[in-house]
Amino acid sequence: MEARATAAGGTRRNSSGTRSASSVPPRTVTEVVRELGVSAEGLRNWVRQDQADRGQGRRAR
Repeated sequence: MEARATAAGGTRRNSSGTRSASSVPPRTVTEVVRELGVSAEGLRNWVRQDQADRGQGRRAR
């Protein structure tokens, strides 16, 4: 299992599967979309597509 940061900061799992505190403070959706240069709806679409690609989310079956 590889280390992954959460979108909002918080905790993450390291390579051994244990949780570690993230040094990245939580960010708002507004901060993230400004940094990426996309709209909130564009980011939402990316998240939905990623969930569908992973077989997760509302539309996954």
